[in-house]
Amino acid sequence: MKNRFFLALLLLLALPLQAEVVLDTQDKKISYTVGQQIGQQLLMEKIPVEREALFKGIADFIDSNEPLLNASIQQQTVAEFRERKQRLIEEERRRNLVQGQAYMKANATKRGVEVTESGLQYRIITPGSGPKPNAKDSIRVHYEGRLIDGTVFDNSYARGSPLVMQVEQNMPGWQEVLPLMSAGSKWQVTIPAHLAYGEKGFDEQIPPNAVLVFDIELFEVLAQ
Repeated sequence: MKNRFFLALLLLLALPLQAEVVLDTQDKKISYTVGQQIGQQLLMEKIPVEREALFKGIADFIDSNEPLLNASIQQQTVAEFRERKQRLIEEERRRNLVQGQAYMKANATKRGVEVTESGLQYRIITPGSGPKPNAKDSIRVHYEGRLIDGTVFDNSYARGSPLVMQVEQNMPGWQEVLPLMSAGSKWQVTIPAHLAYGEKGFDEQIPPNAVLVFDIELFEVLAQ
């Protein structure tokens, strides 16, 4: 509900519900496509949806019925929702910051873990003997990325092929650690939030102030 365009799209949801929808016309196809986009937006905005109330609001608007909530109450409701959402975000940021700091402190004491000046931590799983990349180099790597609770948010191994990327096009933590690695090596890297996605997090997968743990396998530094 960020703008009038979003509200206008919601009106397209006010079609009669059916057990089965046959998308046999262009109007039905565009309506379904817009519905998918609206659903995605609702999830991204983390708007709690009560379907009966949602459809009632749409139907009343289209049918010019007297709204159950006047404009003033609607505005107040939206403002209160935004305030509540912001409070929850701030609470999550504080919680993740404390948990992340505790995790980093404990991890730093484990055997083989090195800590850089920035606070990044790494442990060499397999040493390599090849060249080390610089910021402008492209590299070929496999990796798995996890949250500190073990949740995997990205995994090139699962996709079945290594990723080719330029060192300087990564998050600050990767930009710092990759030039330390030799081709042929595999490291476990623990990246504090300020070297990852910070207070904002990223998409739905990485929450704010999240410490990220990567297993990075550097296959080769590619010739420029």
